[in-house]
Amino acid sequence: MRMNPPSKVILKQTIMAAPGAGPVSMPAPSATPYTLNLLESLYDAVVLTTLAGGVRQCNHRAVDLLGYPHAELCGLTVGHLVTGITPELLRTIEQQLNVGRFTVLEGRCTRKNGSMFPAEMAVSSVQLAEGPGFCFSLRNISPRREMQNRLQLAQNALQSSASALVMVGLDFKLQSANPAFCRMWAVPNPEAVLGKSMDELFGADNAAQLRACLEHKTPWIGELTFVRPGTAALHVQGTAAPNLDHQNVLVGMVLSFIDITQRKLAEEKIQREVEAQLHRASEQKDFAGQLNIIALPELIQFIDASGKTGRLEVVAAGAVAPAALDFVDGRIVFAVCGDLRGEAAVYATLRLAGQSFTFHQDADLHKDTSITKTTMGMLLEGLRHLDEAARTTTTAPIG
Repeated sequence: MRMNPPSKVILKQTIMAAPGAGPVSMPAPSATPYTLNLLESLYDAVVLTTLAGGVRQCNHRAVDLLGYPHAELCGLTVGHLVTGITPELLRTIEQQLNVGRFTVLEGRCTRKNGSMFPAEMAVSSVQLAEGPGFCFSLRNISPRREMQNRLQLAQNALQSSASALVMVGLDFKLQSANPAFCRMWAVPNPEAVLGKSMDELFGADNAAQLRACLEHKTPWIGELTFVRPGTAALHVQGTAAPNLDHQNVLVGMVLSFIDITQRKLAEEKIQREVEAQLHRASEQKDFAGQLNIIALPELIQFIDASGKTGRLEVVAAGAVAPAALDFVDGRIVFAVCGDLRGEAAVYATLRLAGQSFTFHQDADLHKDTSITKTTMGMLLEGLRHLDEAARTTTTAPIG
């Protein structure tokens, strides 16, 4: 929402009187208990002024809000309190009140200490002892402005997000969608999908997974595949989160989708290449390959499962000599990596930034009696070491 300039008072509206009715006025205020009780009973800060803007009376809410003592406040002009109120604007307000019950303004008020706050003011006619005047009812709308600004920021983030975002009601129908969702679904605007059910847009199986967010009132995250008529399947990383109102009442859920179609296609291509390499390896005595296609743990698992006998050499970037693992019927019986031997060498080999590998079935094999674990046992232990090292690197303090 656009913020009003500090020096400008915005005339929002004039509430019209009934046909044939003139401006509504109050009895002339005087220092009677009834009048004072009336002013003090009002929720808003109230300031009574002459048509020229001179303050004649106010309640304690005005004293608290503006920070002036009562006597001092009653000696000021409304233009001193509300930035931008001029004699010309007061004449305009008077003309508006001749045909309306009251006029609503928005502007900025200044406290005695110089601080300012946005205010909404309802101005009505009042009959003072000295003649016609104005009754200004002031309300600090800082919380409202702050909420409006937060909502605007959220709306801007929603509209500019690269992720497809939609809001779904408790009836599982779409209530809003951002431009990224429209692009993902190839629709011209949100109106093309609003009001449609999740089952209709996402398919029954996908909708059932997303509905789990509402059923359990907990976030959900996972991968989904959407089948769209006339086009290729869409693979997404989906997130669903409960949507709560200001009273923490569940009103629906927010869905977020990131297109991972290209990543899935690349993964499928790599997997096909891995399978092809492993198939060729299963039919050959000796084989070689690149570790940017097949991962070393997957290669070791393949040798273990196929019960092969031979030497696996791993060439790492910058290494003087390759690391070597000797297998007998798929079981690791010897390992060397730099100066390390045995199980420690197996774990060090898994940590290498390997580039390529070769497997020779007729190699001269060695045997290390200190190796007692199975191949899968050492593989799982080595992967655990890698996970721990990754977590340590991630959580290491900076500085």
